[in-house]
Amino acid sequence: NKQLQAQLIAANANCTQLDEEREVYLDFYNNHPEGLFRIREVGGEENSFLEQPIYRVEIASDKICELTGLDRLILLSMPLNLNDIIAPTHRESFTKAYTQSRNNMQPFSWEGQLIANTKALWVRVEVCPRRIKQNVIVWQGILYDITEQRETKDTLSKTQLQLTDVIEGAKVG
Repeated sequence: NKQLQAQLIAANANCTQLDEEREVYLDFYNNHPEGLFRIREVGGEENSFLEQPIYRVEIASDKICELTGLDRLILLSMPLNLNDIIAPTHRESFTKAYTQSRNNMQPFSWEGQLIANTKALWVRVEVCPRRIKQNVIVWQGILYDITEQRETKDTLSKTQLQLTDVIEGAKVG
């Protein structure tokens, strides 16, 4: 009886420790300044029952939901179609980076635009694939919002062009 009681106390202590660790993990994950995610890809390989892979978001931080404009419950419960959020003019470059990464099982980095809440957003994505079964790949990554940096760069480029025009005009005049 005392042995059972000691086991219950130890089990309860372990549960408390796990709860505390989970709380710390969730706090870190959801308050990270960048978006953190994990996507599971199933199928899409030779000898697979699926010709086209299915992508499911397994983990999405608060920042991912904020940047994509997607509700976490919807994001986690539905298959993901990246073409729904990647700007049409950037899909080809994303597909190229993704395909090369998938074929070589190497990390990739990509910059492009997402369309979130009808607003264009510049992002950089860094993703690491890991094969966990024959036809299952887990993609873990970080999504950076670089909209402000890109807008600043574009403004600087325009200003430099205007300055060049002024200098060239002064030389002619």
